[in-house]
Amino acid sequence: MIVLDTDCMTILERADSEAAIALRAKIHAAGEEIICAIVTVEERLRGWLAAIAAAKNEEMLRWHYANLERFLIDLQQVRVIPYNAAASAVFEGLRAKKIRVGTMDMRIAAIAVSQDATLVSRNLKDFKKIPGLKVEDWIGARQ
Repeated sequence: MIVLDTDCMTILERADSEAAIALRAKIHAAGEEIICAIVTVEERLRGWLAAIAAAKNEEMLRWHYANLERFLIDLQQVRVIPYNAAASAVFEGLRAKKIRVGTMDMRIAAIAVSQDATLVSRNLKDFKKIPGLKVEDWIGARQ
């Protein structure tokens, strides 16, 4: 099972970008179920809703709504995995160890660890700090 982090889901939204094309090829070749953490859904929705709220004109508003709609349609193609009691327990254990990783990233990692899944992210610097997390970069680290 492969969990795509928020950055990967964002890259996939840029359908014709070089990174999106490369990521899609890796996903296709993986031969494993690709899933999305509910935390990623929250982060993407917050981003689109903030963009909609900040739109300065009708053209920008239409563009952001169209992207939100496309995100929701694309989301129907992926299984969304919950932040359940097992993930919460992993998260609390990581927090107790005082690992310096952002809260949302730690929740995504906790979901992946609780499911014994591999997390795909360009953010290896932070995610490598999480004990028990299998993480791979299929795109190339952020500059």
